[in-house]
Amino acid sequence: MSIDYSKIKLVIWDLDNTFWNGIISEGSVFIPENHIKLINDMVDCGIMCSVCSKNDEKTVAEVLKKAGIDNLFVFKSINWTSKGERVKQIITQMQLRQENVLFIDDSVLNLSEAKQICPGIMAEGVEIIEELCKYFSGCNKNDINHKRLEQYCILEKKQQFKAKIGDNEQFLFDCNIKVEIKNDCEKHIERIYELINRTNQLNFTKKRIDIDELKTLLKDESVYSGYVTVNDNFGDYGIVGFFSEKSDMLLHFLFSCRVLNMGIEQFVYNQLGCPDIIVVPDVASQLNKKTPGWINQNNDKGNRLLKEKLNGKILIKGPCDMEQMFSFIEPSPNIITEFTYINEKGVSIEHYNHTSQIINSLKLDEGDKIRMASLPFCDKNMYSTSIFDDDISVVMLSLFNDPHLGLYEEKNTGIVMAFGEYLVDLTDEKNWNGLIDGTLFNARHCFTIPELKRLKTQFTYKGRLSPEAVLENLKYILSKMSPDSILVLCLGSEMNINVDYLNHESYTDRHIYNQKLNRLIKQWASENHRVKMIDVNNYVKSEDDFLNTINHMKKHIYYMMSKDFVALVNEYTNTSLSEHIESPQKIGLLGHIKRRIRYIVTGER
Repeated sequence: MSIDYSKIKLVIWDLDNTFWNGIISEGSVFIPENHIKLINDMVDCGIMCSVCSKNDEKTVAEVLKKAGIDNLFVFKSINWTSKGERVKQIITQMQLRQENVLFIDDSVLNLSEAKQICPGIMAEGVEIIEELCKYFSGCNKNDINHKRLEQYCILEKKQQFKAKIGDNEQFLFDCNIKVEIKNDCEKHIERIYELINRTNQLNFTKKRIDIDELKTLLKDESVYSGYVTVNDNFGDYGIVGFFSEKSDMLLHFLFSCRVLNMGIEQFVYNQLGCPDIIVVPDVASQLNKKTPGWINQNNDKGNRLLKEKLNGKILIKGPCDMEQMFSFIEPSPNIITEFTYINEKGVSIEHYNHTSQIINSLKLDEGDKIRMASLPFCDKNMYSTSIFDDDISVVMLSLFNDPHLGLYEEKNTGIVMAFGEYLVDLTDEKNWNGLIDGTLFNARHCFTIPELKRLKTQFTYKGRLSPEAVLENLKYILSKMSPDSILVLCLGSEMNINVDYLNHESYTDRHIYNQKLNRLIKQWASENHRVKMIDVNNYVKSEDDFLNTINHMKKHIYYMMSKDFVALVNEYTNTSLSEHIESPQKIGLLGHIKRRIRYIVTGER
């Protein structure tokens, strides 16, 4: 086998009878220990691994997760279509050259197809695996922290997000790309040396030098050198470029393929004043004097695309998920936000947006509100809301709190109070030490024994609201809102994910609760045109879309939610009705309102 292992940047694996022994659709499979070690060794060396397999994606994921290596593969392609085009797509998406890719498969037909569609690719049978094990076992493990893997994971998420957005230029504006040029090169000489000698597609000068030559170059006062860092909404790419310029001539000008198609090289070239350069082909980009507007943007177009504008008076109400979504919306005096807040005592008032608390803001008299606000984890502002104001056009309400918080009923009055993890009963003495020392959720309030004894005397723990009770609360809330307003509900995720949040079991059945609640909400919405939904399940596709719990998602999910919310609100608030409906005097006020709502929702007069 004449394989130049030093050229390999990516290994694409077939699975059945290749990476593992056996065919998974026919029964159990076994992954040899040396194969698992090989994957770890390659990633430690900065070599990426992908999968191209004819299989069921979910079944494959379960096997790789059980082996503890699923997160070491990127750009996995698992379906039943032919492999040649899929191998090519993986290479294209990862922005690599075919000459730097090794494809391993036990099928001669698949190998031949890959070679035909991807000229230059290294394609070998399973016999290559033993040689790979020997080679990478002895290689220098120069990426133990898996920085390169992290960067390709960012690239993978960007590719997925880009596919959903569609328009490439809008996607680039929406990425919020930030580029910095820095000059303390000697502090990062190892990374710069690696870039000079590894990059090809965006290496315009292709001058390979050894480490001593690089040191001499960086000390030469007649040479202006710098490196380039990039970050965007998806993450920090670190050092991705290097240049050196002497007498208005670029000696080195190169960038990592990770930033291919982002316009970074074009931006830096213009920042340097477009110096002379002798370009050594082949290069994946052509330099010109046009600066990309989406980089370090401070122009109107960038702001417009990054910050969507809403019309009408809007209330956005909920915990941190609503705050994340709001970060993509242009602030306006017409937008009111009611998020979880930290009060002057340092306590997190998360229960502010529970549906029971919203109802209490209407039903309780001032004396009851003052008494409840005196509880150590409450305050006087928690009953303040604009949800029932007459001039509110749209209320966006998250339903993430109701499945999460516990309810306590005051024994003398029957008033309910929402607080904390629903499985952590404040009235149960076995939880008191954890509530005092903070090992159990306490909303940043360090309870005392006297406070907990008071709560036990005053309240009865009621668990959490059932999905049916949440629906009844929502119906009551809508009935008290302005009849000209609509209620937009943010539905929780129905995906069962592994969570690691205080090792607390209150999250283990959250997806089941959400399934029941969402089903009830959707049925209600089908019968009531004033109820709309932003369904998280339309956006999340895998565990990679979440952070540490089912309630906390990554930024791109909130971005997509915000886009749909803006479209929904603007469609509602931009509709002009005056020319389509008769005067209230002729048809009566109630009929006028009903016709207006029907027209907004259905377009029917």
